[in-house]
Amino acid sequence: VLVKFGVDVLKDVVSAATPWPVSGLRDVSAFREQTIDLFREGMDRGTGVGFPALDSLFKANPQTLTVCTGIPGSGKSAFLTWMSVQLALQSNWNCAVFSAETSSQIHLLQMAAIYHSMPFDGPGKMSEDELNEALDWISTRFVFLDETDTDISSVIERAEAAVLRNGVRLLIVDPYNFLTGVEEGVAGINRLLVALKTFAVSYGVCVWLVAHPIKMYPDQSGNVPTPTGYSVSGSSGFFNTGDAGISLTRQDYGKTKLTTWKIRFPWLGSIGELTMDFDHRSGVFSPAIEGGNEDIDFDEF
Repeated sequence: VLVKFGVDVLKDVVSAATPWPVSGLRDVSAFREQTIDLFREGMDRGTGVGFPALDSLFKANPQTLTVCTGIPGSGKSAFLTWMSVQLALQSNWNCAVFSAETSSQIHLLQMAAIYHSMPFDGPGKMSEDELNEALDWISTRFVFLDETDTDISSVIERAEAAVLRNGVRLLIVDPYNFLTGVEEGVAGINRLLVALKTFAVSYGVCVWLVAHPIKMYPDQSGNVPTPTGYSVSGSSGFFNTGDAGISLTRQDYGKTKLTTWKIRFPWLGSIGELTMDFDHRSGVFSPAIEGGNEDIDFDEF
């Protein structure tokens, strides 16, 4: 080129040359078009459940990992089950559930109760026809990962299959401590969290992980502090890796407090607290009414 066309042409050829591709190394051009589209169209603001006070604190969004914690009996599983049913009802989300502490049969009854806003047991319970109606609907939106296989690699592999086969947008893993195949120590826990986060990003799925905290001791005033990601035994990664973090705390008279202690992206929520009413018979959460219902036996939660 130098001999035939001269110095200036040689400079142009070298300057315009495309660098030899290196795996995993990208320049701005690889992301320019998507970045401009995002700028023009705006951020995905997440998907709420039509409960304004709750939606302002926490919304579901694909490609994110949310850690949900709270002391035993605080309503973690009940809240996530209720919210998943709302997302399926209102936004047509398909959901995959790995629930090692609750059998799929009980989980289905709980979902049916939320679907009809009526209990599946005791006075005023739904009819068998109503149960079948709910089960027919649940079968179109939910798939369950067999709780007898708790290996994390298997859980993620089946979740990937659920995305491809069922179009799943939400994965609930409940709880963390039932997972096996996790290396001991902080490094093993962090690799597990990164694996769940990578799955969320790669497949465009919203992942909710339930993680029990260490034993929480009352402070000098006798109040038990609200656990956060730093309260989960084993690793600070539960706080650091998660995109969002929520805690549930049971209160008197059928009320539950939701605390958001981490929101990585401000357009998906904010740090704060919200008190909700919880109907323990139907599993339905709703905006809190002052005074509450003193007839509720919250020990049945």
